[in-house]
Amino acid sequence: MSEQPERYHPPAAHACVPWEAPIDLGLDRDRCEAHVLYVNVRFYRNLTVWFSLQQLIRDASGERHTVCRIDCCDGEIHRHVFKEGQGEIDRVTLVRIPVHGQTVVDGEYGRYYDDMTGNWEERVRRWRLS
Repeated sequence: MSEQPERYHPPAAHACVPWEAPIDLGLDRDRCEAHVLYVNVRFYRNLTVWFSLQQLIRDASGERHTVCRIDCCDGEIHRHVFKEGQGEIDRVTLVRIPVHGQTVVDGEYGRYYDDMTGNWEERVRRWRLS
């Protein structure tokens, strides 16, 4: 039996301070769509130790479509790639988190939050490409 290497695990959820919020990114009046970033974060001792950033489109019928998600689990930060009408098509590792990597997660959260809020329109364009 092979030994599993150690990997990063955030502190237990009950020991963390959670924060969740929808962030309005913009409206596309021509398509009757609302663009939203759902942020889910856990803080421990003033550091972000776990996060999920999910970019969604709410269409005129109220249906939600996932455009992109960046989250951390299994010792890594990764991006879930989606295509319109196809769902998830890929999962790309962005950063491997060291075993004691709370400061890594904290720094990467800010980086990816800024990317998700600043480049959301480009991700929508890529999502729509067939």
